[in-house]
Amino acid sequence: MIAYKKIAITRLSLLFFSAGNAEHLLRERVYLQTDKETYLAGEWVWIKLLTTDIQGIPLSVSKVGYVELFDENAAHSQIKIELQEGVGQGCIELPATLSTGNYRLVGYTRYMRNEGEDCFFEKNIGIVNTFIADGKIELLNEPLPVPADNLPSTSIKLSSDRTGYSTRQTGILTIEHLPDNIKTLSVSIAGVDPVASAPNLLQWQKGLPKGELPSFSDEILPEYEGHIVKGKLMEIQTDREGYANDVIPMIGFTGEQIQVFNGKLTSDSQVCFYTTHISGTEEIVSSVFNDPDNRFRIDIESPFVASAPSSLPPLLLYEEQKEELLQRSIGMQAAYYYTRDSLNRFLPASPKFNWQPAWSYKLDEYTRFANIEETVIEYVRGLRFRRIGKQRMLSAIQENQSQFTYGNTLVLIDGIPLNNHDMIFYYDPALVEQLDVYRGIYVFGEHFFDGIAAFKTYHNDYPGLTANKSVQFYQYAGPQLKRCFYAPDYRLPENQNSRLPDFRHTLLWEPDVQTNGANEISIPFQTSDLTGQFRISVEGLTQSGACVYATLLIQTHKE
Repeated sequence: MIAYKKIAITRLSLLFFSAGNAEHLLRERVYLQTDKETYLAGEWVWIKLLTTDIQGIPLSVSKVGYVELFDENAAHSQIKIELQEGVGQGCIELPATLSTGNYRLVGYTRYMRNEGEDCFFEKNIGIVNTFIADGKIELLNEPLPVPADNLPSTSIKLSSDRTGYSTRQTGILTIEHLPDNIKTLSVSIAGVDPVASAPNLLQWQKGLPKGELPSFSDEILPEYEGHIVKGKLMEIQTDREGYANDVIPMIGFTGEQIQVFNGKLTSDSQVCFYTTHISGTEEIVSSVFNDPDNRFRIDIESPFVASAPSSLPPLLLYEEQKEELLQRSIGMQAAYYYTRDSLNRFLPASPKFNWQPAWSYKLDEYTRFANIEETVIEYVRGLRFRRIGKQRMLSAIQENQSQFTYGNTLVLIDGIPLNNHDMIFYYDPALVEQLDVYRGIYVFGEHFFDGIAAFKTYHNDYPGLTANKSVQFYQYAGPQLKRCFYAPDYRLPENQNSRLPDFRHTLLWEPDVQTNGANEISIPFQTSDLTGQFRISVEGLTQSGACVYATLLIQTHKE
């Protein structure tokens, strides 16, 4: 019996309500939360993104959110955030070359593009560059505004175990009167910005549309199973858009694991690859199958669409802030120098391909032969080269009713799908560390392959591979891996007495606090070597769309 293994996503029809009745269509909105409102060039912006419907009720349709950072001219950072049950987290490392000024964060999903950019979420943040002097920035020679301590809150109660803390001390914050149906809850503690004031979840929800809704195109599918990689089918000779209904567009992610996806080609030469479980920045390879004459290639396109704002308000800076900004800048540089490894910890990615090979050969354990063909003939079970027309094909032998037949086999080298098997026929076997043979029928979207032959080199970098013009290589940033927020635990004596500096301006970032239905929770946090005022902010949303929000100011000082 042949096992069918589906390892790719096909395009599905998604009909929520009548397409002719726009006001009844499911519509998506996003909210973007950051750990604070003003940053230094070179710092990290910690981001949480959640999706709701237009009533503010949590929604779990899209699996990817998009965030772009703009000045008035162009985007300076673009990231994709994986959404699980409508909630995701990410971060932007601000380039050290950014000019001082206000910038705009724009958040959206692919599905929201059906309504246009007017429904995208926008938030202004301030960025100060302490490395580059900007003569256009005038510091205000007047007293700093007093930070507001009476920001709007809901029924929850937020308190800390003390109002003042010394440096390198463990504090405890307590949240009481929490609803038992919390969908998502986040907590941040960051240095107070006396100027900027960003909208919180409560204020954003009050501004959700309640009147006439924008038109809805119903042309762009949501990313309801994973990120959709966009491409364009191009004629190699003319460098123009092309189309052929018999070709198979494919992409593969290079590396040790198998990540291959076929594309859906439309009549306007657009190709969509419906991926799943991809994350981080990886090299992807596009190729065109069923194209023996190498007529086409696939150009991968950017999925980002937001436009730069026409204007932004000026960033107000005060003479009194110079010393504070200098200390923050020194602390940021010290953190990067001394604790870079701790700052760059990521949560492990989910597994990509779980099927086990029928046969696995570590070639160093066998006699080495002069070419791949002899290697396959001598000891590899279930594979054979055969000639079809002008090309050689490497095929898996299929057993069907006591008869052996050759199938249409997918051949990979370091995850790269080879549309021309001559590339592996002439490949140097001394560079191959392992060969895995998978039996059975594998379904990639609308296309079937009779087995997989996966060649792996020693460093998964396909040395010496000669590809034709229909094969293209790209560095592609998928949804971000989740970065771990770093803070030393000062309950440990070795950290308390450490000589490593700790000038964290953001003391705590917990975008996914698990309440488990409890009405009261306590969360520990660690102060740093910085002194001054810090604001604790709690934001959450219940399953029914009710907001919870509260803030609290605390003070840190030297002992």
